[in-house]
Amino acid sequence: MPSNAADKLDFVLKQLHCLGAPKALLGLILLLFLSENVSMFGEAYEFVEIFAGEAWVSRVMRSSGRRTASLDIMFGDPLPGKQNVMDLTTPSGFCLALLTILNMKFDASFCVVGLLCSSFVSINQATHCRAPWFPLGDTGRPHVALGNFLASRVALLILVLQCVGAAWMVEQPISSLAWWHPRLRALLRSIDRIYVCRWWMGHYHGKTPKRHICWSNTPKIGRLDKGVLKKHQREEIAKMGVKSAATKVNKKGGKSYSGTSALRGTGTYPPHFGLRLAGLYSDLIENRSANPPMPNDLVENPTQSFFDSLDWHGDLWDDADLFGCIHYIRGNHSLKLGVWRTSFPTSL
Repeated sequence: MPSNAADKLDFVLKQLHCLGAPKALLGLILLLFLSENVSMFGEAYEFVEIFAGEAWVSRVMRSSGRRTASLDIMFGDPLPGKQNVMDLTTPSGFCLALLTILNMKFDASFCVVGLLCSSFVSINQATHCRAPWFPLGDTGRPHVALGNFLASRVALLILVLQCVGAAWMVEQPISSLAWWHPRLRALLRSIDRIYVCRWWMGHYHGKTPKRHICWSNTPKIGRLDKGVLKKHQREEIAKMGVKSAATKVNKKGGKSYSGTSALRGTGTYPPHFGLRLAGLYSDLIENRSANPPMPNDLVENPTQSFFDSLDWHGDLWDDADLFGCIHYIRGNHSLKLGVWRTSFPTSL
Protein backbone atom coordinates (compact mmCIF):
# COMPACT_ATOMS: atom_id res chain seq x y z
CA MET A 1 0.00 0.00 0.00
CA PRO A 2 1.38 3.47 -0.87
CA SER A 3 2.88 5.47 1.98
CA ASN A 4 2.66 9.15 0.98
CA ALA A 5 -0.44 11.16 0.08
CA ALA A 6 0.37 11.62 -3.61
CA ASP A 7 0.92 7.89 -4.11
CA LYS A 8 -2.29 7.10 -2.23
CA LEU A 9 -4.19 9.50 -4.48
CA ASP A 10 -2.71 7.81 -7.56
CA PHE A 11 -3.62 4.37 -6.20
CA VAL A 12 -7.21 5.29 -5.27
CA LEU A 13 -7.96 7.03 -8.58
CA LYS A 14 -6.63 4.14 -10.65
CA GLN A 15 -8.32 1.52 -8.49
CA LEU A 16 -11.63 3.36 -8.81
CA HIS A 17 -11.19 3.36 -12.58
CA CYS A 18 -10.62 -0.41 -12.54
CA LEU A 19 -13.88 -0.82 -10.60
CA GLY A 20 -15.78 1.20 -13.20
CA ALA A 21 -16.18 4.48 -11.30
CA PRO A 22 -17.00 7.56 -13.42
CA LYS A 23 -14.39 10.25 -14.13
CA ALA A 24 -16.61 12.74 -12.27
CA LEU A 25 -16.00 10.85 -9.01
CA LEU A 26 -12.25 10.75 -9.65
CA GLY A 27 -12.32 14.47 -10.45
CA LEU A 28 -14.21 15.27 -7.25
CA ILE A 29 -11.67 13.37 -5.15
CA LEU A 30 -8.84 15.13 -6.95
CA LEU A 31 -10.40 18.57 -6.28
CA LEU A 32 -10.76 17.70 -2.60
CA PHE A 33 -7.09 16.63 -2.53
CA LEU A 34 -6.08 19.99 -4.05
CA SER A 35 -8.08 21.96 -1.45
CA GLU A 36 -5.78 23.32 1.23
CA ASN A 37 -8.48 23.65 3.90
CA VAL A 38 -9.31 19.94 4.15
CA SER A 39 -7.29 16.87 5.12
CA MET A 40 -7.05 13.66 3.11
CA PHE A 41 -5.24 10.35 3.61
CA GLY A 42 -4.57 11.13 7.27
CA GLU A 43 -5.62 7.58 8.29
CA ALA A 44 -7.48 9.15 11.20
CA TYR A 45 -10.33 6.62 11.52
CA GLU A 46 -10.57 2.90 12.21
CA PHE A 47 -14.36 2.83 12.18
CA VAL A 48 -16.96 4.93 10.34
CA GLU A 49 -20.75 4.75 10.65
CA ILE A 50 -22.90 6.36 7.94
CA PHE A 51 -26.62 6.92 8.64
CA ALA A 52 -25.58 6.46 12.26
CA GLY A 53 -28.90 7.36 13.94
CA GLU A 54 -28.33 7.12 17.69
CA ALA A 55 -24.80 5.89 16.89
CA TRP A 56 -24.75 3.00 19.34
CA VAL A 57 -22.28 1.08 17.19
CA SER A 58 -20.02 4.15 17.08
CA ARG A 59 -20.25 4.60 20.84
CA VAL A 60 -19.22 1.01 21.47
CA MET A 61 -16.37 1.22 18.95
CA ARG A 62 -15.15 4.46 20.51
CA SER A 63 -15.33 2.94 23.99
CA SER A 64 -13.24 -0.01 22.79
CA GLY A 65 -10.48 2.39 21.72
CA ARG A 66 -11.23 2.62 17.99
CA ARG A 67 -10.86 6.02 16.35
CA THR A 68 -14.40 6.61 15.14
CA ALA A 69 -16.43 8.96 12.94
CA SER A 70 -20.24 9.06 12.85
CA LEU A 71 -22.30 10.72 10.12
CA ASP A 72 -26.05 11.33 10.23
CA ILE A 73 -28.34 14.14 9.13
CA MET A 74 -29.51 14.55 12.73
CA PHE A 75 -26.00 15.55 13.81
CA GLY A 76 -25.93 18.62 11.55
CA ASP A 77 -26.71 22.10 12.82
CA PRO A 78 -26.48 24.35 9.75
CA LEU A 79 -26.50 28.13 9.96
CA PRO A 80 -29.36 29.91 8.15
CA GLY A 81 -28.84 29.71 4.41
CA LYS A 82 -26.06 27.11 4.74
CA GLN A 83 -26.04 23.43 3.77
CA ASN A 84 -26.28 20.70 6.37
CA VAL A 85 -22.84 19.14 6.12
CA MET A 86 -24.25 15.94 7.68
CA ASP A 87 -26.92 15.60 4.97
CA LEU A 88 -25.69 13.13 2.35
CA THR A 89 -28.01 14.65 -0.27
CA THR A 90 -26.15 17.99 -0.21
CA PRO A 91 -22.83 18.58 -2.00
CA SER A 92 -21.14 19.40 1.30
CA GLY A 93 -22.55 16.27 2.93
CA PHE A 94 -21.37 13.98 0.14
CA CYS A 95 -17.93 15.61 0.14
CA LEU A 96 -17.67 15.16 3.91
CA ALA A 97 -18.57 11.48 3.56
CA LEU A 98 -15.90 11.07 0.86
CA LEU A 99 -13.28 12.82 2.98
CA THR A 100 -14.18 10.73 6.02
CA ILE A 101 -13.71 7.51 4.05
CA LEU A 102 -10.47 8.73 2.48
CA ASN A 103 -9.19 9.47 5.97
CA MET A 104 -9.81 5.91 7.13
CA LYS A 105 -6.86 3.69 7.94
CA PHE A 106 -5.84 1.91 4.74
CA ASP A 107 -6.37 -1.87 4.84
CA ALA A 108 -7.32 -1.77 8.53
CA SER A 109 -10.74 -0.18 9.03
CA PHE A 110 -14.44 -0.97 8.99
CA CYS A 111 -17.55 0.95 7.89
CA VAL A 112 -21.24 0.35 8.58
CA VAL A 113 -23.77 1.92 6.20
CA GLY A 114 -27.43 1.82 7.28
CA LEU A 115 -29.01 3.12 4.07
CA LEU A 116 -32.35 4.87 4.66
CA CYS A 117 -34.84 2.05 4.11
CA SER A 118 -38.28 3.69 4.22
CA SER A 119 -38.81 3.74 0.44
CA PHE A 120 -37.49 0.20 -0.08
CA VAL A 121 -39.27 -1.99 2.50
CA SER A 122 -42.37 -4.06 1.76
CA ILE A 123 -44.61 -2.35 4.31
CA ASN A 124 -44.46 0.81 2.15
CA GLN A 125 -44.83 -0.98 -1.17
CA ALA A 126 -48.21 0.61 -1.87
CA THR A 127 -46.53 4.02 -2.01
CA HIS A 128 -43.08 3.27 -3.44
CA CYS A 129 -44.35 0.70 -6.00
CA ARG A 130 -40.95 -0.99 -6.23
CA ALA A 131 -40.46 -4.53 -7.47
CA PRO A 132 -37.42 -6.49 -8.71
CA TRP A 133 -38.57 -5.74 -12.27
CA PHE A 134 -39.37 -2.10 -11.39
CA PRO A 135 -36.56 -1.22 -8.93
CA LEU A 136 -36.75 2.58 -9.16
CA GLY A 137 -40.41 2.61 -8.16
CA ASP A 138 -42.71 5.61 -8.46
CA THR A 139 -40.06 8.29 -8.97
CA GLY A 140 -42.72 11.00 -8.96
CA ARG A 141 -43.02 10.60 -5.20
CA PRO A 142 -40.43 12.67 -3.28
CA HIS A 143 -39.53 9.95 -0.76
CA VAL A 144 -38.94 7.42 -3.57
CA ALA A 145 -36.75 9.88 -5.50
CA LEU A 146 -34.82 10.54 -2.26
CA GLY A 147 -34.26 6.81 -1.72
CA ASN A 148 -32.94 6.40 -5.28
CA PHE A 149 -30.64 9.40 -4.90
CA LEU A 150 -29.18 8.09 -1.63
CA ALA A 151 -28.75 4.59 -3.10
CA SER A 152 -26.72 6.02 -6.00
CA ARG A 153 -24.51 8.02 -3.66
CA VAL A 154 -24.04 5.06 -1.34
CA ALA A 155 -22.92 2.94 -4.32
CA LEU A 156 -20.17 5.51 -5.00
CA LEU A 157 -19.11 5.58 -1.35
CA ILE A 158 -18.85 1.77 -1.31
CA LEU A 159 -16.54 1.90 -4.33
CA VAL A 160 -14.27 4.30 -2.44
CA LEU A 161 -14.40 2.11 0.68
CA GLN A 162 -13.32 -0.84 -1.44
CA CYS A 163 -10.40 1.14 -2.84
CA VAL A 164 -9.02 2.14 0.58
CA GLY A 165 -9.09 -1.50 1.64
CA ALA A 166 -11.82 -1.08 4.24
CA ALA A 167 -14.18 -3.81 5.34
CA TRP A 168 -17.77 -2.64 4.92
CA MET A 169 -21.37 -3.69 5.34
CA VAL A 170 -24.63 -2.18 4.06
CA GLU A 171 -27.58 -3.11 6.26
CA GLN A 172 -31.30 -3.22 5.47
CA PRO A 173 -34.48 -4.82 6.83
CA ILE A 174 -35.03 -8.25 5.31
CA SER A 175 -37.89 -7.08 3.06
CA SER A 176 -35.89 -4.25 1.48
CA LEU A 177 -35.62 -4.07 -2.31
CA ALA A 178 -32.63 -1.73 -2.14
CA TRP A 179 -30.25 -4.18 -3.80
CA TRP A 180 -32.40 -4.30 -6.90
CA HIS A 181 -31.49 -0.65 -7.43
CA PRO A 182 -29.45 -0.52 -10.69
CA ARG A 183 -26.46 1.26 -9.13
CA LEU A 184 -26.22 -1.19 -6.26
CA ARG A 185 -26.64 -4.15 -8.63
CA ALA A 186 -23.76 -2.83 -10.73
CA LEU A 187 -21.71 -2.48 -7.54
CA LEU A 188 -22.24 -6.16 -6.75
CA ARG A 189 -20.92 -7.09 -10.18
CA SER A 190 -17.82 -4.88 -9.92
CA ILE A 191 -16.46 -6.41 -6.70
CA ASP A 192 -14.92 -9.87 -6.71
CA ARG A 193 -16.88 -11.40 -3.84
CA ILE A 194 -19.88 -10.14 -1.89
CA TYR A 195 -21.19 -11.90 1.20
CA VAL A 196 -24.76 -11.83 2.48
CA CYS A 197 -25.84 -12.34 6.08
CA ARG A 198 -29.33 -12.50 7.58
CA TRP A 199 -30.00 -12.31 11.31
CA TRP A 200 -32.64 -11.60 13.93
CA MET A 201 -32.06 -8.33 15.78
CA GLY A 202 -33.90 -9.94 18.71
CA HIS A 203 -30.64 -11.76 19.46
CA TYR A 204 -29.15 -8.37 20.26
CA HIS A 205 -31.94 -7.15 22.56
CA GLY A 206 -33.77 -5.28 19.82
CA LYS A 207 -37.17 -3.77 20.55
CA THR A 208 -38.76 -6.25 18.12
CA PRO A 209 -37.53 -9.60 16.72
CA LYS A 210 -37.04 -7.94 13.28
CA ARG A 211 -35.12 -9.81 10.61
CA HIS A 212 -32.22 -7.93 8.97
CA ILE A 213 -29.93 -8.51 6.02
CA CYS A 214 -26.58 -7.04 5.01
CA TRP A 215 -24.17 -7.19 2.10
CA SER A 216 -20.46 -7.05 2.84
CA ASN A 217 -17.01 -7.61 1.38
CA THR A 218 -15.92 -9.81 4.29
CA PRO A 219 -17.05 -13.42 4.90
CA LYS A 220 -16.76 -13.01 8.67
CA ILE A 221 -19.90 -10.86 8.61
CA GLY A 222 -21.78 -14.18 8.64
CA ARG A 223 -21.04 -14.44 12.36
CA LEU A 224 -23.78 -11.89 13.01
CA ASP A 225 -26.27 -14.72 12.42
CA LYS A 226 -27.03 -16.52 15.70
CA GLY A 227 -29.71 -18.76 14.25
CA VAL A 228 -33.43 -18.83 15.00
CA LEU A 229 -34.95 -16.97 17.92
CA LYS A 230 -35.90 -19.21 20.81
CA LYS A 231 -39.39 -19.12 22.29
CA HIS A 232 -38.22 -17.48 25.52
CA GLN A 233 -36.46 -14.75 23.52
CA ARG A 234 -39.64 -13.94 21.62
CA GLU A 235 -41.56 -13.85 24.89
CA GLU A 236 -39.08 -11.42 26.42
CA ILE A 237 -39.33 -9.13 23.40
CA ALA A 238 -43.12 -9.33 23.47
CA LYS A 239 -43.10 -8.08 27.07
CA MET A 240 -41.65 -4.78 25.83
CA GLY A 241 -44.98 -4.14 24.12
CA VAL A 242 -43.48 -2.54 21.00
CA LYS A 243 -45.79 -3.00 18.01
CA SER A 244 -44.10 -1.85 14.80
CA ALA A 245 -46.93 -2.97 12.49
CA ALA A 246 -50.71 -3.13 12.65
CA THR A 247 -52.83 -5.73 10.84
CA LYS A 248 -56.24 -5.06 9.37
CA VAL A 249 -58.69 -7.55 7.88
CA ASN A 250 -61.05 -6.35 5.16
CA LYS A 251 -64.60 -7.58 4.47
CA LYS A 252 -63.31 -10.32 2.19
CA GLY A 253 -60.94 -11.64 4.82
CA GLY A 254 -57.79 -10.21 3.22
CA LYS A 255 -55.07 -8.85 5.46
CA SER A 256 -53.26 -5.55 5.10
CA TYR A 257 -50.39 -4.16 7.12
CA SER A 258 -49.37 -0.66 8.12
CA GLY A 259 -46.53 0.73 10.18
CA THR A 260 -47.19 2.18 13.62
CA SER A 261 -45.55 5.15 15.29
CA ALA A 262 -43.07 2.70 16.84
CA LEU A 263 -41.74 1.52 13.47
CA ARG A 264 -39.17 4.29 13.10
CA GLY A 265 -37.60 3.46 16.45
CA THR A 266 -36.88 -0.12 15.37
CA GLY A 267 -34.38 1.24 12.82
CA THR A 268 -31.93 2.06 15.61
CA TYR A 269 -29.22 -0.51 16.28
CA PRO A 270 -29.31 -1.72 19.90
CA PRO A 271 -26.11 -1.43 21.99
CA HIS A 272 -25.60 -5.21 22.01
CA PHE A 273 -25.40 -5.19 18.22
CA GLY A 274 -22.57 -2.68 18.52
CA LEU A 275 -20.86 -4.94 21.06
CA ARG A 276 -21.07 -7.84 18.63
CA LEU A 277 -19.51 -5.85 15.79
CA ALA A 278 -16.78 -4.57 18.12
CA GLY A 279 -16.00 -8.17 19.08
CA LEU A 280 -15.77 -9.17 15.42
CA TYR A 281 -13.76 -6.11 14.38
CA SER A 282 -10.34 -7.78 14.01
CA ASP A 283 -11.74 -10.69 12.00
CA LEU A 284 -13.75 -8.37 9.76
CA ILE A 285 -10.83 -6.19 8.71
CA GLU A 286 -8.47 -9.13 8.13
CA ASN A 287 -10.73 -10.91 5.65
CA ARG A 288 -11.91 -8.83 2.70
CA SER A 289 -12.59 -9.26 -0.99
CA ALA A 290 -9.56 -8.29 -3.04
CA ASN A 291 -9.66 -5.63 -5.74
CA PRO A 292 -8.81 -6.58 -9.33
CA PRO A 293 -5.09 -6.21 -10.13
CA MET A 294 -4.13 -3.08 -12.02
CA PRO A 295 -2.43 -3.56 -15.41
CA ASN A 296 1.25 -2.61 -15.42
CA ASP A 297 0.77 0.10 -18.03
CA LEU A 298 -1.85 1.71 -15.79
CA VAL A 299 0.40 1.53 -12.73
CA GLU A 300 3.27 3.17 -14.59
CA ASN A 301 1.17 5.91 -16.17
CA PRO A 302 1.63 9.27 -14.35
CA THR A 303 -1.46 10.38 -12.40
CA GLN A 304 -2.25 13.45 -14.50
CA SER A 305 -1.68 11.66 -17.81
CA PHE A 306 -3.99 8.86 -16.68
CA PHE A 307 -6.67 11.31 -15.51
CA ASP A 308 -6.54 13.37 -18.71
CA SER A 309 -7.01 10.24 -20.82
CA LEU A 310 -10.43 9.58 -19.29
CA ASP A 311 -13.69 10.80 -20.82
CA TRP A 312 -15.83 13.29 -18.92
CA HIS A 313 -18.87 12.37 -20.99
CA GLY A 314 -19.27 8.68 -20.33
CA ASP A 315 -21.74 7.71 -17.62
CA LEU A 316 -22.45 11.09 -16.03
CA TRP A 317 -24.14 9.66 -12.93
CA ASP A 318 -26.75 12.42 -13.01
CA ASP A 319 -28.73 10.32 -10.53
CA ALA A 320 -26.03 11.12 -7.92
CA ASP A 321 -25.47 14.75 -9.04
CA LEU A 322 -21.68 14.40 -9.11
CA PHE A 323 -21.29 17.50 -11.26
CA GLY A 324 -23.19 19.48 -8.63
CA CYS A 325 -20.56 18.41 -6.09
CA ILE A 326 -17.76 19.38 -8.49
CA HIS A 327 -19.27 22.83 -8.98
CA TYR A 328 -19.51 23.17 -5.20
CA ILE A 329 -15.82 22.40 -4.68
CA ARG A 330 -14.75 24.61 -7.59
CA GLY A 331 -16.11 27.50 -5.52
CA ASN A 332 -13.73 26.73 -2.66
CA HIS A 333 -11.39 29.69 -2.17
CA SER A 334 -8.73 27.32 -0.81
CA LEU A 335 -8.70 25.20 -3.97
CA LYS A 336 -5.26 25.39 -5.62
CA LEU A 337 -5.39 23.73 -9.05
CA GLY A 338 -1.85 24.59 -10.12
CA VAL A 339 -0.71 22.30 -12.94
CA TRP A 340 -4.05 20.50 -12.78
CA ARG A 341 -5.96 23.53 -14.09
CA THR A 342 -5.82 22.25 -17.69
CA SER A 343 -7.30 18.92 -16.57
CA PHE A 344 -10.64 20.47 -15.67
CA PRO A 345 -12.88 22.07 -18.31
CA THR A 346 -14.30 25.52 -17.66
CA SER A 347 -17.83 24.07 -17.83
CA LEU A 348 -19.42 20.65 -17.50
